Amino acid sequence: MSVTATPLFAIANPAEGHFPFDRVTVDFIVDGGARIAWEINRHFVDDGPYTFTVQVGHTTLDDSDDWEDIGGSVVDTYYDIDTSKRIFGKTLDVHYRVKLVSGEGSYTSAAVNCYGHLDKRDWLLAKELFRLENLRHQKFTSPSGFLIKARRYGPICEECTDVLTEEVSKTNCADCYGTGFLNGYFTPLSAQYADVSNDSGREHLDNQGLGTVTQHNIRGRFLGITQIYSYDVWVNADSDERYYMHEIKTEAQLRGVPIVYSAELRLAPYSDIIYTLPIEEMLTNPGALWSHKSKVNTCQKPVPKPKKQDLNYLAVELEDKRRRRRKANSRTR
Repeated sequence: MSVTATPLFAIANPAEGHFPFDRVTVDFIVDGGARIAWEINRHFVDDGPYTFTVQVGHTTLDDSDDWEDIGGSVVDTYYDIDTSKRIFGKTLDVHYRVKLVSGEGSYTSAAVNCYGHLDKRDWLLAKELFRLENLRHQKFTSPSGFLIKARRYGPICEECTDVLTEEVSKTNCADCYGTGFLNGYFTPLSAQYADVSNDSGREHLDNQGLGTVTQHNIRGRFLGITQIYSYDVWVNADSDERYYMHEIKTEAQLRGVPIVYSAELRLAPYSDIIYTLPIEEMLTNPGALWSHKSKVNTCQKPVPKPKKQDLNYLAVELEDKRRRRRKANSRTR
Protein backbone atom coordinates (compact mmCIF):
# COMPACT_ATOMS: atom_id res chain seq x y z
CA MET A 1 0.00 0.00 0.00
CA SER A 2 1.29 3.44 -0.91
CA VAL A 3 -0.33 6.69 0.26
CA THR A 4 0.65 10.24 -0.69
CA ALA A 5 -0.69 13.34 1.04
CA THR A 6 -1.68 16.57 -0.65
CA PRO A 7 -3.30 18.47 2.23
CA LEU A 8 -3.43 22.19 2.86
CA PHE A 9 -0.13 23.45 4.26
CA ALA A 10 0.75 19.86 5.23
CA ILE A 11 -1.64 20.13 8.17
CA ALA A 12 -4.63 17.97 7.29
CA ASN A 13 -4.82 14.19 7.45
CA PRO A 14 -6.14 12.47 4.29
CA ALA A 15 -7.23 9.49 6.41
CA GLU A 16 -7.76 10.43 10.05
CA GLY A 17 -6.28 7.81 12.31
CA HIS A 18 -4.41 5.96 9.54
CA PHE A 19 -2.24 8.44 7.67
CA PRO A 20 0.93 8.75 9.77
CA PHE A 21 2.04 12.39 9.42
CA ASP A 22 0.44 15.04 11.58
CA ARG A 23 2.97 17.71 10.71
CA VAL A 24 6.33 18.24 8.99
CA THR A 25 8.50 21.26 9.85
CA VAL A 26 11.76 22.67 8.48
CA ASP A 27 14.37 24.72 10.34
CA PHE A 28 16.26 25.99 7.30
CA ILE A 29 19.90 27.10 7.10
CA VAL A 30 21.02 28.55 3.77
CA ASP A 31 24.59 27.27 3.94
CA GLY A 32 23.52 23.71 4.80
CA GLY A 33 22.36 21.98 7.95
CA ALA A 34 18.58 22.28 7.63
CA ARG A 35 16.69 20.15 10.16
CA ILE A 36 13.53 18.41 8.94
CA ALA A 37 11.31 17.11 11.74
CA TRP A 38 7.99 15.28 11.70
CA GLU A 39 5.19 14.37 14.08
CA ILE A 40 3.38 11.05 13.79
CA ASN A 41 -0.35 10.71 14.37
CA ARG A 42 -0.93 9.00 17.72
CA HIS A 43 -3.60 6.77 16.13
CA PHE A 44 -1.17 5.37 13.56
CA VAL A 45 -0.74 1.67 14.42
CA ASP A 46 1.20 0.06 11.54
CA ASP A 47 3.76 -2.55 12.53
CA GLY A 48 7.37 -1.37 12.71
CA PRO A 49 10.13 -0.73 12.17
CA TYR A 50 9.51 2.78 10.77
CA THR A 51 12.06 3.80 8.15
CA PHE A 52 12.08 7.50 7.18
CA THR A 53 13.65 9.07 4.07
CA VAL A 54 13.72 12.84 3.58
CA GLN A 55 13.40 14.09 0.00
CA VAL A 56 14.13 17.53 -1.42
CA GLY A 57 12.65 19.24 -4.48
CA HIS A 58 11.72 22.65 -5.86
CA THR A 59 7.92 22.41 -6.06
CA THR A 60 5.01 21.10 -4.00
CA LEU A 61 3.92 18.74 -6.79
CA ASP A 62 3.69 15.11 -5.69
CA ASP A 63 4.48 13.71 -9.14
CA SER A 64 7.29 16.12 -9.94
CA ASP A 65 10.36 14.46 -11.43
CA ASP A 66 12.87 16.47 -9.37
CA TRP A 67 12.37 14.84 -5.94
CA GLU A 68 15.59 13.27 -4.66
CA ASP A 69 16.74 11.73 -1.36
CA ILE A 70 18.98 13.95 0.76
CA GLY A 71 21.01 10.93 1.88
CA GLY A 72 20.43 7.67 3.68
CA SER A 73 17.35 6.61 5.61
CA VAL A 74 16.83 6.86 9.37
CA VAL A 75 14.93 4.38 11.54
CA ASP A 76 12.50 5.08 14.41
CA THR A 77 13.41 8.75 14.88
CA TYR A 78 11.69 12.12 14.42
CA TYR A 79 14.14 14.27 12.43
CA ASP A 80 16.97 14.28 9.89
CA ILE A 81 19.62 16.80 8.82
CA ASP A 82 20.26 18.00 5.27
CA THR A 83 23.93 18.98 5.23
CA SER A 84 23.99 20.19 1.60
CA LYS A 85 23.57 23.76 0.40
CA ARG A 86 20.39 23.75 -1.68
CA ILE A 87 19.68 27.37 -2.52
CA PHE A 88 21.49 29.93 -4.68
CA GLY A 89 20.41 33.31 -5.96
CA LYS A 90 17.38 35.00 -4.33
CA THR A 91 14.56 32.49 -4.84
CA LEU A 92 13.76 30.34 -1.81
CA ASP A 93 12.05 27.50 -3.66
CA VAL A 94 13.41 24.54 -1.69
CA HIS A 95 10.77 22.07 -0.44
CA TYR A 96 11.08 18.96 1.69
CA ARG A 97 8.88 15.93 2.24
CA VAL A 98 9.24 12.71 4.23
CA LYS A 99 8.68 9.16 3.03
CA LEU A 100 7.81 6.50 5.60
CA VAL A 101 8.05 2.75 5.03
CA SER A 102 6.41 0.65 7.73
CA GLY A 103 5.76 -3.05 8.04
CA GLU A 104 2.45 -2.63 6.21
CA GLY A 105 3.01 0.01 3.53
CA SER A 106 4.65 3.25 2.42
CA TYR A 107 3.45 6.82 3.01
CA THR A 108 4.61 10.21 1.73
CA SER A 109 3.97 13.46 3.54
CA ALA A 110 2.94 16.69 1.87
CA ALA A 111 5.74 19.00 0.78
CA VAL A 112 6.63 21.92 3.06
CA ASN A 113 8.52 25.10 2.20
CA CYS A 114 11.32 26.83 4.10
CA TYR A 115 9.76 30.24 4.73
CA GLY A 116 9.39 29.91 8.48
CA HIS A 117 8.70 27.73 11.47
CA LEU A 118 5.38 28.15 13.29
CA ASP A 119 4.74 27.03 16.83
CA LYS A 120 1.67 24.94 17.62
CA ARG A 121 -0.64 27.90 18.18
CA ASP A 122 0.38 29.73 15.00
CA TRP A 123 0.29 26.48 13.06
CA LEU A 124 -3.34 25.87 14.08
CA LEU A 125 -4.19 29.49 13.26
CA ALA A 126 -2.61 29.11 9.81
CA LYS A 127 -4.62 25.93 9.29
CA GLU A 128 -7.86 27.78 10.00
CA LEU A 129 -6.88 30.70 7.75
CA PHE A 130 -6.19 28.32 4.90
CA ARG A 131 -9.51 26.57 5.47
CA LEU A 132 -11.50 29.81 5.38
CA GLU A 133 -9.65 31.13 2.35
CA ASN A 134 -10.12 27.85 0.50
CA LEU A 135 -13.84 27.84 1.39
CA ARG A 136 -14.14 31.36 0.00
CA HIS A 137 -12.47 30.26 -3.23
CA GLN A 138 -14.54 27.13 -3.77
CA LYS A 139 -17.98 28.33 -2.67
CA PHE A 140 -18.24 31.99 -3.52
CA THR A 141 -15.73 33.75 -5.75
CA SER A 142 -13.21 31.80 -7.77
CA PRO A 143 -13.14 29.83 -11.01
CA SER A 144 -11.27 26.55 -10.96
CA GLY A 145 -8.06 26.24 -12.89
CA PHE A 146 -4.57 24.79 -13.18
CA LEU A 147 -1.22 26.07 -12.00
CA ILE A 148 1.67 25.23 -14.33
CA LYS A 149 5.05 25.72 -12.70
CA ALA A 150 7.87 26.78 -15.01
CA ARG A 151 11.21 24.95 -14.84
CA ARG A 152 14.10 27.15 -13.72
CA TYR A 153 16.86 24.55 -13.70
CA GLY A 154 17.75 21.23 -15.30
CA PRO A 155 19.00 20.18 -18.75
CA ILE A 156 19.37 23.12 -21.15
CA CYS A 157 17.39 23.01 -24.38
CA GLU A 158 19.95 22.82 -27.16
CA GLU A 159 17.38 23.57 -29.86
CA CYS A 160 16.80 27.22 -28.95
CA THR A 161 19.46 28.19 -26.37
CA ASP A 162 22.72 29.91 -27.23
CA VAL A 163 25.70 27.77 -26.23
CA LEU A 164 27.73 30.69 -24.86
CA THR A 165 25.15 33.02 -23.31
CA GLU A 166 22.36 30.46 -22.64
CA GLU A 167 19.93 33.05 -23.96
CA VAL A 168 16.68 31.72 -25.43
CA SER A 169 16.40 32.63 -29.09
CA LYS A 170 13.17 30.83 -29.97
CA THR A 171 10.11 31.51 -27.82
CA ASN A 172 7.90 29.00 -29.66
CA CYS A 173 10.24 26.03 -29.18
CA ALA A 174 8.29 22.77 -28.85
CA ASP A 175 11.01 21.19 -26.67
CA CYS A 176 11.11 23.80 -23.88
CA TYR A 177 8.08 26.06 -24.54
CA GLY A 178 10.37 29.08 -24.55
CA THR A 179 11.78 28.55 -21.03
CA GLY A 180 15.25 27.38 -22.08
CA PHE A 181 14.95 24.12 -20.08
CA LEU A 182 13.87 20.78 -21.52
CA ASN A 183 10.15 20.04 -21.10
CA GLY A 184 9.60 23.65 -20.03
CA TYR A 185 6.99 23.10 -17.31
CA PHE A 186 6.12 20.64 -14.59
CA THR A 187 2.90 18.61 -14.59
CA PRO A 188 -0.11 20.97 -14.18
CA LEU A 189 -1.50 21.16 -10.65
CA SER A 190 -5.30 20.92 -10.71
CA ALA A 191 -7.99 22.55 -8.51
CA GLN A 192 -6.03 25.80 -8.24
CA TYR A 193 -8.71 28.38 -7.58
CA ALA A 194 -7.96 32.03 -8.30
CA ASP A 195 -10.12 34.98 -7.28
CA VAL A 196 -9.63 37.10 -10.39
CA SER A 197 -10.41 40.78 -10.81
CA ASN A 198 -12.26 42.36 -13.70
CA ASP A 199 -10.38 42.40 -16.98
CA SER A 200 -8.51 45.55 -17.98
CA GLY A 201 -6.89 45.93 -21.38
CA ARG A 202 -5.25 48.36 -23.74
CA GLU A 203 -4.89 48.34 -27.50
CA HIS A 204 -2.08 50.50 -28.86
CA LEU A 205 0.38 50.84 -31.73
CA ASP A 206 3.79 49.49 -30.76
CA ASN A 207 6.76 51.74 -31.57
CA GLN A 208 9.11 48.82 -32.18
CA GLY A 209 7.38 47.62 -35.31
CA LEU A 210 5.09 45.00 -33.76
CA GLY A 211 1.98 46.73 -35.07
CA THR A 212 -1.22 46.93 -33.05
CA VAL A 213 -0.80 45.30 -29.65
CA THR A 214 -3.61 44.34 -27.27
CA GLN A 215 -2.78 43.44 -23.69
CA HIS A 216 -5.32 42.10 -21.19
CA ASN A 217 -4.36 42.19 -17.50
CA ILE A 218 -6.11 40.91 -14.40
CA ARG A 219 -5.05 40.20 -10.83
CA GLY A 220 -5.51 36.82 -9.20
CA ARG A 221 -5.62 35.88 -5.53
CA PHE A 222 -4.08 32.50 -4.65
CA LEU A 223 -3.60 30.36 -1.56
CA GLY A 224 -0.05 30.34 -0.24
CA ILE A 225 0.13 26.54 -0.24
CA THR A 226 2.11 26.45 -3.48
CA GLN A 227 4.73 29.12 -4.07
CA ILE A 228 4.23 31.07 -7.27
CA TYR A 229 6.82 32.98 -9.27
CA SER A 230 6.95 35.23 -12.29
CA TYR A 231 6.32 33.38 -15.58
CA ASP A 232 4.44 30.54 -13.95
CA VAL A 233 1.14 29.97 -15.78
CA TRP A 234 -2.43 29.89 -14.52
CA VAL A 235 -5.09 28.25 -16.73
CA ASN A 236 -8.80 29.00 -16.49
CA ALA A 237 -10.43 25.55 -16.58
CA ASP A 238 -13.66 26.93 -18.07
CA SER A 239 -12.23 28.82 -21.04
CA ASP A 240 -8.69 27.40 -21.34
CA GLU A 241 -7.35 30.96 -21.32
CA ARG A 242 -3.77 30.90 -20.11
CA TYR A 243 -2.12 33.70 -18.19
CA TYR A 244 1.53 34.38 -17.47
CA MET A 245 2.25 35.62 -13.95
CA HIS A 246 4.30 38.78 -13.62
CA GLU A 247 4.33 40.86 -10.43
CA ILE A 248 3.84 38.66 -7.33
CA LYS A 249 2.72 40.16 -4.02
CA THR A 250 2.22 38.53 -0.61
CA GLU A 251 -1.17 39.76 0.62
CA ALA A 252 -1.18 37.98 3.99
CA GLN A 253 1.46 36.21 6.01
CA LEU A 254 1.90 34.81 9.51
CA ARG A 255 5.37 35.18 11.03
CA GLY A 256 6.92 35.28 7.57
CA VAL A 257 4.95 32.30 6.23
CA PRO A 258 2.84 33.34 3.20
CA ILE A 259 -0.89 32.67 3.54
CA VAL A 260 -2.28 34.51 0.49
CA TYR A 261 -0.57 35.64 -2.73
CA SER A 262 -1.78 37.97 -5.43
CA ALA A 263 -0.33 38.01 -8.92
CA GLU A 264 -0.60 40.15 -12.02
CA LEU A 265 -1.91 37.85 -14.76
CA ARG A 266 -1.30 38.72 -18.40
CA LEU A 267 -3.29 36.82 -21.01
CA ALA A 268 -1.08 34.88 -23.41
CA PRO A 269 -1.89 35.44 -27.10
CA TYR A 270 -3.90 32.54 -28.49
CA SER A 271 -1.01 31.83 -30.87
CA ASP A 272 1.40 31.36 -27.92
CA ILE A 273 3.23 28.05 -27.59
CA ILE A 274 1.80 27.60 -24.06
CA TYR A 275 -1.59 26.59 -25.53
CA THR A 276 0.02 23.48 -27.02
CA LEU A 277 0.98 22.20 -23.56
CA PRO A 278 -1.49 19.33 -22.94
CA ILE A 279 -3.48 19.15 -19.70
CA GLU A 280 -4.60 15.55 -19.34
CA GLU A 281 -7.39 16.22 -16.83
CA MET A 282 -9.10 18.72 -19.12
CA LEU A 283 -9.11 16.15 -21.93
CA THR A 284 -10.06 13.01 -20.01
CA ASN A 285 -12.35 14.21 -17.21
CA PRO A 286 -13.58 17.76 -17.77
CA GLY A 287 -16.64 17.31 -15.58
CA ALA A 288 -14.51 16.88 -12.47
CA LEU A 289 -13.22 20.43 -12.81
CA TRP A 290 -16.66 21.91 -12.36
CA SER A 291 -17.99 19.55 -9.71
CA HIS A 292 -17.75 22.26 -7.05
CA LYS A 293 -20.31 24.34 -8.93
CA SER A 294 -22.99 21.71 -8.51
CA LYS A 295 -22.74 21.69 -4.73
CA VAL A 296 -25.65 23.30 -2.90
CA ASN A 297 -24.80 26.54 -1.16
CA THR A 298 -26.31 26.15 2.28
CA CYS A 299 -26.07 29.89 2.92
CA GLN A 300 -28.74 30.65 0.34
CA LYS A 301 -32.43 30.09 0.88
CA PRO A 302 -34.09 27.82 -1.67
CA VAL A 303 -35.97 29.70 -4.37
CA PRO A 304 -39.71 28.91 -4.09
CA LYS A 305 -41.34 27.35 -7.09
CA PRO A 306 -43.72 29.63 -8.98
CA LYS A 307 -47.36 28.95 -8.22
CA LYS A 308 -49.79 27.93 -10.88
CA GLN A 309 -52.23 30.67 -11.77
CA ASP A 310 -55.12 28.61 -13.15
CA LEU A 311 -58.67 28.99 -11.69
CA ASN A 312 -58.82 25.52 -10.13
CA TYR A 313 -55.64 26.14 -8.18
CA LEU A 314 -56.89 29.52 -6.90
CA ALA A 315 -60.20 28.01 -5.81
CA VAL A 316 -58.49 25.25 -3.84
CA GLU A 317 -56.12 27.74 -2.21
CA LEU A 318 -59.02 30.02 -1.20
CA GLU A 319 -60.95 27.14 0.33
CA ASP A 320 -57.87 26.04 2.26
CA LYS A 321 -57.43 29.54 3.71
CA ARG A 322 -61.09 29.60 4.81
CA ARG A 323 -60.73 26.20 6.48
CA ARG A 324 -57.65 27.31 8.43
CA ARG A 325 -59.44 30.54 9.49
CA ARG A 326 -62.49 28.63 10.77
CA LYS A 327 -60.25 26.24 12.69
CA ALA A 328 -58.38 29.14 14.30
CA ASN A 329 -61.64 30.86 15.29
CA SER A 330 -63.00 27.70 16.90
CA ARG A 331 -59.90 27.42 19.07
CA THR A 332 -60.23 30.98 20.35
CA ARG A 333 -63.84 30.36 21.42
